Amino acid sequence: MRVLAVESSRWVRDVRGIGRYVSVVLPLLAAERPELRIILFAKNGADAQVLRDRVNADAALRGRAEVKLLRELPATTADVFWYPWNAIITKARAGAMVVTVQDVAPLALPDPRWSRWFKNLRAKLRYREVARLATHVITISEFSAREAHRFLGIPYDRMTVVLDGGDFGVPPDAAGDAAALERLGVRGKFLLTVGAADRRKNFPMLQRAMRTVRERHPDLTLVLAGPRRSGSAQDALQPWEQSVGFVSDDDLWRLYRNAEIFVFPSRYEGFGLPVIEAMRVGAPVVSTSAASLPEVGGDAAVYVEPDNSDAMATAILAVLANPAQQRAMRAASVAHAAQFTTWEETARQTIAVFDRAAAMVSAGASTTAPTR
Repeated sequence: MRVLAVESSRWVRDVRGIGRYVSVVLPLLAAERPELRIILFAKNGADAQVLRDRVNADAALRGRAEVKLLRELPATTADVFWYPWNAIITKARAGAMVVTVQDVAPLALPDPRWSRWFKNLRAKLRYREVARLATHVITISEFSAREAHRFLGIPYDRMTVVLDGGDFGVPPDAAGDAAALERLGVRGKFLLTVGAADRRKNFPMLQRAMRTVRERHPDLTLVLAGPRRSGSAQDALQPWEQSVGFVSDDDLWRLYRNAEIFVFPSRYEGFGLPVIEAMRVGAPVVSTSAASLPEVGGDAAVYVEPDNSDAMATAILAVLANPAQQRAMRAASVAHAAQFTTWEETARQTIAVFDRAAAMVSAGASTTAPTR
């Protein structure tokens, strides 16, 4: 494979999650394959300029990547077309199409509101297109592969599991932690959680657990990093909760490192990157046992059922009450994260999938398979 086309229409606005995944992996793909030429497809002209600026600012991509508009994708020639955002929105006419299926959450947990029926239908149709058109599918966990097989009927031999890395960036020196926390307005002992207010993130369960926790620890606060909660009825912030919004990578490391516990109440994750990030700087982790989370956290985390707020409160209180256990969990977190897959390995495995997919198409192999 010498030319890689990347459907990048969401990259400008997606600053976390899949956007972060692409931001890390893409330069590593270029470093792994020095002769590789990359074409990025932007949604519109303004986004195209943002992507050009990103390319010019990255030594690994500068001079190697060009930016085109999404409408030009079908007429573009490339060995592999990579779709990192779960869907084939604009189909390539030639070349291998590789889709990274991060998760199938819209199928596993469809929005129950009647007003969202069309959103659910659109998601279902887009995933079916992936199953029909993709030459090969990358999933980011064994769990996601099982879910893609269960909901879409994609054969396991058309999927490859490529785990996310656990070593994004370099954590800043701890000497600046106190000043950063002061700037963020985070004071005293706190628990940390990360994520949006989506239903599957299960934030109300953690709120219920925190009411019990605060009966014994009335000075303990819950800090939320991610899309800023407004305190509206929908977000239902409590006085003991603090939403800091999106923070820089350095500030996020500092929040992880200084939290008494990192709590991740999610009921559905394709991977659960915050868990391994928190572990890297030694945060004790209490998570749910749902989806891919035990696969990512291994034996270093404490797990509870995603619908059991009493069990969540009990787990948090047990860690807070036992400094020796807390120290042991911090050490276990660091050890587990140190043994986890690196992003360089993620890139190596990803480019190997691209090579196989390109070879299949070159040899005339079918790019489709029966679906449910």
